[in-house]
Amino acid sequence: MSVTMKVIEDGRILQVITADPWTLEDLTSAMHAITTTGSYTLAPRHTLIDVSRTQRLPPGILRARVHPDLVRLNTGYIVIVGANAIVRTMANALAMMAQTTRIQHFNTMQDALDFLHQVIEAERAIIA
Repeated sequence: MSVTMKVIEDGRILQVITADPWTLEDLTSAMHAITTTGSYTLAPRHTLIDVSRTQRLPPGILRARVHPDLVRLNTGYIVIVGANAIVRTMANALAMMAQTTRIQHFNTMQDALDFLHQVIEAERAIIA
């Protein structure tokens, strides 16, 4: 499996790392394992996806927009790191089909984490 996931930042960020070759089934299996371990949070959970080692997306990836383990009511931002032009275009198309505007692209992991930390702090200020 060339998809790894872990929950970071006290359950607020789901970090996904992909590397070729990988399949939609790899992604959904890893997501199912995360969602069934009790690492669920009521606060928005943002997704940080590192695709810097992915040159192309697997067949069937468009089905991801409706997969129950990938679509949740409390989904926050989807932040993508290291996408080439093809992956970036497909990610934007998926976001449009899923009717979300909460997608951001960054070239470095540090820039992506800085953005997510700012978002989480703003969410905490609203809750407090």
